[in-house]
Amino acid sequence: MQFEGLAMKRIKHMFVVASVAILLVACNGSPAPGEAKLPQPVASSQSYQALPLSSASIAGIRSNYTIVKTDTGYIITDVTGVTAPKTIGKVNQIVFSDITVNLNVGANSQTIPAADLQSIVELYIAYFNRLPDADGLNYWIDQFKAGQSINTIADNFYLAAQQYPTLTGYSSNLTLDQFITIVYANVLGRTGATAPNAAELEYWRNDILSGRQTHGTVVRSILVSAHLLKGDVTWGWVADLLDKKLALANFFAIQQGLNYNSPQESITKTMAMVNAITPTSTAGALALLGNVDWAFVEVAVTPTITAPGTGGGTTTTSQPGIPSECLTQPTVSHVGPFRTYPGDCIVSYKLTTNEFNALSNFDRGNEALSTPVYALQDKITNYVKGHFKDNFDTIFYIWDFEPKPTNAPYGFYSRKNSCAQTQCSKFLGTMTIPFWNDGIRNGPLLHEIFHQFGNYALPTTDAYHWGFSSVGGQLGGWNSSRFSSLGGNQYHAAATLPFYPGTSQSTIDSVSAQLNAFSEYTSGGNSVPYAPLELYSMGLIASSEVPDVLIAQSPAWIDRSKGNFLATGFTKYTAEEYGNLMVAAGEVKPDMAKARRSFRTLTIVLTDKDTLQKTTSDLITSSISQFTKPAFADEFWAKSGVNLIHNFWMATGGRATYQANHVTDFRRLERPNCQLNASAIVVPPGGVVQITADCAPAATGFLWSTGSTSQSLTVNPIVTTKYSFVGSNLYGASDAAVVTVQVEPGYITPPSGFTSQGGLLWTPISTQLLTYDGALSACTTTTFNGQTGWRLPTQLELSGVIGSGRLADSPNYAWTSSVVSGSSGHYILGLRKGDAYASGGPNTAAFICVR
Repeated sequence: MQFEGLAMKRIKHMFVVASVAILLVACNGSPAPGEAKLPQPVASSQSYQALPLSSASIAGIRSNYTIVKTDTGYIITDVTGVTAPKTIGKVNQIVFSDITVNLNVGANSQTIPAADLQSIVELYIAYFNRLPDADGLNYWIDQFKAGQSINTIADNFYLAAQQYPTLTGYSSNLTLDQFITIVYANVLGRTGATAPNAAELEYWRNDILSGRQTHGTVVRSILVSAHLLKGDVTWGWVADLLDKKLALANFFAIQQGLNYNSPQESITKTMAMVNAITPTSTAGALALLGNVDWAFVEVAVTPTITAPGTGGGTTTTSQPGIPSECLTQPTVSHVGPFRTYPGDCIVSYKLTTNEFNALSNFDRGNEALSTPVYALQDKITNYVKGHFKDNFDTIFYIWDFEPKPTNAPYGFYSRKNSCAQTQCSKFLGTMTIPFWNDGIRNGPLLHEIFHQFGNYALPTTDAYHWGFSSVGGQLGGWNSSRFSSLGGNQYHAAATLPFYPGTSQSTIDSVSAQLNAFSEYTSGGNSVPYAPLELYSMGLIASSEVPDVLIAQSPAWIDRSKGNFLATGFTKYTAEEYGNLMVAAGEVKPDMAKARRSFRTLTIVLTDKDTLQKTTSDLITSSISQFTKPAFADEFWAKSGVNLIHNFWMATGGRATYQANHVTDFRRLERPNCQLNASAIVVPPGGVVQITADCAPAATGFLWSTGSTSQSLTVNPIVTTKYSFVGSNLYGASDAAVVTVQVEPGYITPPSGFTSQGGLLWTPISTQLLTYDGALSACTTTTFNGQTGWRLPTQLELSGVIGSGRLADSPNYAWTSSVVSGSSGHYILGLRKGDAYASGGPNTAAFICVR
């Protein structure tokens, strides 16, 4: 087989998705070699902050129960009706008789870039052809956060796979051809007539033998390439199959947080489920999983599996021209002054007539006409900061004009932060496209984005562009291969011309002859990918991958239309020298270890309308979703003649992504969390009590059960009374809180010990933290106020005292004598709120004695 030099031909040979590596199985008991298991929580000698991250045990199988998440914990309901619903606090895991549900992995999965999370999940699929279990995935997320690269994790998977040859098929004495053959069969289903041919085997064998790749990185390369086969007439099923496996893996490990309690079951059952997946369906795999608690979603994740009858299968594109990234329905119609739209990828902001007229008269060369517009966009940017969380790197401003205002440029950029590394603040700057019809697709958005990174250091004829240089990227310059000397200090140069793979040479020659010049400021909008020096500036490639750059000395145009110019000579710069120039200019030197690879934007359409016309909002939504798609843009959007229109992912060679989706997920003003603070909760009849509501984020509306609408309430109850409160914000989201003021005639507080309503006498709270046995012994052997016969209280008894408020100042948890069903542990209660947790063994807590 003859290999072609074009990217798409290479992609069609990357059908391997590979080896079957580490058996990362979390289980009860000690982990076997190669397994990963979350450490069990250990009681702190100072406090019990870690105790809510412990386990709750349920005797039945997972499929017999539903789990509902609440603000304080979980409600577990037996769907068979045999046992009553059970309420538990915030725990780390719920252990059923067959399955353990990890309640941390969902939140943890959101702490790393989505692309890196997908890479880790796909390593399980690639090496094992199995689903990850939640605990194992959680472990590798933590390893990635601790500094392990995806390539290092991939290599670790491969090494561990060799420890389980009977399950994985891998061993240390496999030949490279055998390794590649197993990969093809294991994940891509390519056996028999579709098994790798001699040329494919040679290709991957040489990649490893040459040292260009390891076993682990080969697998990663093939995973990436397999996705690019989406829609291919012959091999599209490979990408479809991988997508189905990824969706089910996300559902199983992240959304449902599942682990089988037996290591062997975790291996064999998840392998069986993957083997039951086809390129068109996950129904067979779901049948093996059994009854599913579809309503339980620890965290939303894409792609995933949805319940039958709700769209079913993997989340996919259903609207032509709009990828799945922008198909989410917004959760609200407005976020402050910003209106949302179907797709949840854009918002609009309504301007006054004068403000909109200022946009139409904008002239960048006229200070009087440009300054008010810059100030207006800065004002709206501040509104964004007030109404959205700090999760956006950039804001894309689109003006509701078609065509663009006469004197406005095709786009401009406003830089807000010069730091491009991970430890810097999130917000970077704003990009403006002053018209909407195809402004994103054919406009200079890639160009404006790159202004965040340069040129701010290379000494060219323009302070912010590449000028007369061989960079040949988004900020101008020529392509090195299209440069020639005309003699007599005269030179000819032309810009980069990308073409679709498969474009005929005659077409390339014809277009090249017509487009035979370059610009010192730009290079054809989104038609040009980022040049090597630009990728280096963003920290996406190493300096060793960047060709030396030539800068013309004293350049002057002879004929701009033909790309002919004069120069007295050329100065050469290496990428490292350019990096040092950046430092000298006060910028940050590019660093691949610290560079951002995932960006998020908020797209705001500035309009004079309450609501954008549907044709306008649909086109902008389609364009922004194609631009931010982490794959090739759809063909109808990406083609323009023979030139290739790049989205951001394509322009960076798949090295970085932009996201624009789920706008309303980042609202700053979420549902308020309200608490009531009472000056006293046990008083004599007619006692004065002031109750104050404390809501965060702040509530703007207040309503008490008494009818009062103030934030504070003063009451004088003569009988025990419950006071309820509802606080709401500008969006109508609300939270309720309740406090009970207990009225006790003749209520007194003795100086040491006190009498409860039931006539029980109590000792003061111990400041010593003991194990259960130690606390039990301390009570039974103590003499207090000359009295003996003390004991630990039951859960009900201690709850009553806590509810009276008499222990509200204590920060501790205290032991009760109540036994946890099915175990040797006992319940401990929080002395402020009465929250209960199962504990035992070496754990310590405070104690109070009763008689």
